[in-house]
Amino acid sequence: MSIQVGVGKGATAGVLIRSVEALERMERVDTLIADKTGTLTMSKPRVTHVQAVGSVTEDEVLRLAACLEQASEHPLAAAIAASARERTRSAMPK
Repeated sequence: MSIQVGVGKGATAGVLIRSVEALERMERVDTLIADKTGTLTMSKPRVTHVQAVGSVTEDEVLRLAACLEQASEHPLAAAIAASARERTRSAMPK
């Protein structure tokens, strides 16, 4: 019964659960890492977090990634470019 409720609540939130076995396995997962081929999205891709390493700032990482992706038509490239534009706009004085 609780599995059905979980699947129903997930469906309401737009989450498709293909396998009850996978859902049961997820109970034991404490870390989820997704790469470009396994990106989790909410109807369309968007950047939710940027992790910088060393002396490079998060804004610089995003700016460089956006420069590399700007000519691409891929949805993830568009999400990176949009996030960089959004950060640039929010950093501008009003």
